[in-house]
Amino acid sequence: MSEAVARGRIYAPGFFQNPAIRAAYLGSEWLGPSQGQLDPVKEITAEILACSEGFSTHEQSTIRLNGGQWDSNVEQLRRENEKLGGNPPDPHQSGTGTAEPDGEQDPPEGDDNPHNPETARKRGAVALRSLVIGEQIKQTIQGG
Repeated sequence: MSEAVARGRIYAPGFFQNPAIRAAYLGSEWLGPSQGQLDPVKEITAEILACSEGFSTHEQSTIRLNGGQWDSNVEQLRRENEKLGGNPPDPHQSGTGTAEPDGEQDPPEGDDNPHNPETARKRGAVALRSLVIGEQIKQTIQGG
């Protein structure tokens, strides 16, 4: 980035004069626009796994999937749930990205809330397992 600023390709006022401004420019993260989805089921499943295993954040996954803003999504879901008379979003959807202070809890039996981290992790693992098995079957049939 320093070279691009020095050559005038990127306009960054104060970049070379102020270390705090330079740190702000260099500390930013830009993921770029979403490229669209070729296979939404696989891509969403991969993002669920990436979040549940700590390889990605919900915010990063939201940007990659549809270019949206995770915080805005959480607030919109909260408003929609209130209008529908449902309960407020679960702690995982609180906008803080953390569960209740008492730590991780197993979902109640029969809990199918897709926003529950444990449910999402289990669903992601099952979906990934199914994808791998499906690909192995295809390769076996095709003689691969």
